[in-house]
Amino acid sequence: ALLGLELFSAMMSFDDDGKPVLDDYENGLEGMKGHLPDSTFNTFWESVVSVFIVLSNDGWSTIYLDHARVFREQGQSAILPMIYFISLIIIG
Repeated sequence: ALLGLELFSAMMSFDDDGKPVLDDYENGLEGMKGHLPDSTFNTFWESVVSVFIVLSNDGWSTIYLDHARVFREQGQSAILPMIYFISLIIIG
């Protein structure tokens, strides 16, 4: 949960069409233009819940795909979320 918090906190926000909004956390949570998905790694407790969802194999693919979309939209490779979620499933 702590590694997910370190890697993925303050990254995810989506507009009404489901497209990632980049740099939406610059003005804090009150000034966000987009909305947060159901599972994030923004706080420790949200991170614990997200890890629990991944470990119970109940909707983990949605969490992974949201993170992969954000990474691709930022111009980065989606390898880091893939490695994190696969290793979480295997080790967990």
